[in-house]
Amino acid sequence: MELRGSFTAPLAAAMNTLPCVAVALIALLMVTALRNDADRTQLLVTGTLALVGALIVFDKVGSPRFMIWLGAVIPMGAVDGRRWIVPSALMVVIAVLTTLVHPILHTQLHEALHPGVALLLTARNLLVVVVFAWAVRHLHMLRSSGVGGSV
Repeated sequence: MELRGSFTAPLAAAMNTLPCVAVALIALLMVTALRNDADRTQLLVTGTLALVGALIVFDKVGSPRFMIWLGAVIPMGAVDGRRWIVPSALMVVIAVLTTLVHPILHTQLHEALHPGVALLLTARNLLVVVVFAWAVRHLHMLRSSGVGGSV
């Protein structure tokens, strides 16, 4: 299903550039953190979550399959313990909302354009943005903290 409207063409064009800019900025944060002797394990996992989050948030497709990418990264960070409670909890909610919309309520969304199902999908998408923002914030904290990466 493709969205159409007067502003979709310029927005789609911007969406070709935004992922590249986001990935470059995240890579810059990661390199700076590495130079400041941040904990390499936390840097790798947090940077990976930020990169995956950027590729999902700034992608113009929005496939439910992309949520699996988050599910592959977050458990690696969750091994670190309490620091990762926020993205871990959000991932559970994201997974539930994704499952509700795709495949359970997909027909109501696709054929009937049910506003309640669209609201569930919007909530899921906002939570993905929150996970992305959390990762970027923690990456920035790793960049600033130096040795040990005490985030």
